[in-house]
Amino acid sequence: MIGFTPDPDDYVAACRANFLAAWRRPSALKRYAIGIGVTAVLGGAFGWFAEREIVPALIVATGAGLYMALLLLVILGLTFLLLPRRARKLFAQQRSIHRRFEYRWSEDGLESSSDLGSVTRAWSDFHGWRRAPSTFLLYHNAQMFEFLPIRVMTGEQAEDLHATLARFGPPAF
Repeated sequence: MIGFTPDPDDYVAACRANFLAAWRRPSALKRYAIGIGVTAVLGGAFGWFAEREIVPALIVATGAGLYMALLLLVILGLTFLLLPRRARKLFAQQRSIHRRFEYRWSEDGLESSSDLGSVTRAWSDFHGWRRAPSTFLLYHNAQMFEFLPIRVMTGEQAEDLHATLARFGPPAF
């Protein structure tokens, strides 16, 4: 069992871990590749119609693809840098996570409780999970997650939760 009251830093760490995991998922990488590819093709078409030669078209296509990749990296980087401010604001707005929580886990599932009540969920109710350096993320779907900060666990508890999730939980996400 672990008990803790989340603080804004816990939420920021969880949001950062979720962001880093989300942009590296195969579905996100596929969208990025499609965006870069479409930009390169459009750039190549522009180069072709401007010069009617293959070499200028390839140069423009390469430049457009690289430009899109760089732009994507800048957008992701700025989003990551601005994430703590946004996460702190969201934490302040979501009063339901400002209370003390207790969690227990077993091969059957996860039990969580607070002064509002308790709920037990089977591991099969979760979409996935992820262990980040400072937190465990337990996903209800691809966007919504619960977080269990590693700072509130002993090393044995963190390893036990990891082993339990790996053995009985949903797939790592």
